[in-house]
Amino acid sequence: TEALIRYNLYVDCMPMDGMGEVDPPSFQKMLKWAKDTPFLKDKNLDNYIERLRKEVNIDFARSQNRMVFDKVVEQNPATFAYVTVPETAAEAIPEKGYYSDVPSYPFKEQKDSFEFNTLLTREESILAMMKVRTDCNKVAGMSLFHIPMPKCMRLEEFEQTQGQASSQVQLFLKDIWISTLRAAVRTSLRDVGKGWFNMHETNWNVYQISKLKRFMDMVKFSMQDSLRYLVQDSLVAFVQMTLDACHSVLDLPEDFGWGKDLIISKFKPKKNALFLVDLVLDNQGVHFSTPLNSFDSSMVGLFDKGISATAAVPQLEKYVLEDMFWSGTPLLESVGQHEPFVEELRETLRGAIKKAFIPMKAYAQEYEQYLELNALDINAYIKEFDSQEHTAAQVKAEVDLHLREKEKIENTIPSSV
Repeated sequence: TEALIRYNLYVDCMPMDGMGEVDPPSFQKMLKWAKDTPFLKDKNLDNYIERLRKEVNIDFARSQNRMVFDKVVEQNPATFAYVTVPETAAEAIPEKGYYSDVPSYPFKEQKDSFEFNTLLTREESILAMMKVRTDCNKVAGMSLFHIPMPKCMRLEEFEQTQGQASSQVQLFLKDIWISTLRAAVRTSLRDVGKGWFNMHETNWNVYQISKLKRFMDMVKFSMQDSLRYLVQDSLVAFVQMTLDACHSVLDLPEDFGWGKDLIISKFKPKKNALFLVDLVLDNQGVHFSTPLNSFDSSMVGLFDKGISATAAVPQLEKYVLEDMFWSGTPLLESVGQHEPFVEELRETLRGAIKKAFIPMKAYAQEYEQYLELNALDINAYIKEFDSQEHTAAQVKAEVDLHLREKEKIENTIPSSV
């Protein structure tokens, strides 16, 4: 060990001037191999590269010095009797590069099997997959409902707006989306010709074992995946919009009473109110212009209509293989009306709407005290008043009374809440 340390000390003490440097093309080749990784490709490593260059040149010069030193010691053994040159063990060079701790692996067989099964062996199929994925991502990012609502509106107008949004998406899925995907696949694979991706195949059994069949299955699953994300995200957004409007009433008890203040409401939506309704006082009592039960059935109906909009979208297979005989039109699977998460969202929606009825009913009850006044027949009252004899002072007092009551009511009842 001491002799080895002394040997390395002698080599390290030799001057390096004039020993040369690593050939620049060789260094650039090593640098290219080192940087040709995703992690290092685009990073600025100039400072580190310069340090590594110096280290490589030092190791190169030391190797040159070591070869010179070994040659001099070998030629003058008497002069350098105190120097022991370490023996260099001959390394066994394998016929093929490998790591001894890695077991043998049938790489060629596995590679052939992978190429036989994968769809990524042709540039055309990769391009088609990219186009399909792009269009499917667009569908997944759409919405079946008009969200958010810019202003509050009456229930009929709300139904019409949301129904149009669902119908437009449904029309897009069944017409434009299918046409776009068909064009993307056929234009990408039109030059492939016969073989694994033959779009003009007419034999059903041959088609079943082709890569085109697996490709179309992949397209089918991608489309179904997009439809599921479309429905899930749209339903969640629709329910969340309702919850945002009802968030301040979700914890109200059933026996909630409004109170005497009819002008200021402490129940405010997070964003915009959804509906506009009128409070009506007539011979039927106090009620709203739109029956409260209509909100429950309408909102749940829109919820279910959004799901149904994706229920009859055709598969792309029939439109790509035009030379194949098809007895019908296969449809894509979408979200079912009674899936667990759909049932949960539907119940959440119903619960929020029912909670919103509590303050509405309580507010309407406060107007029952004005039913008698609202039902008053003015002509009959004036006729009865005229039938009795009154002095001018009594008439003035009666007029002043009604004016005070009018002002009181105007200060109590708001035009809108």
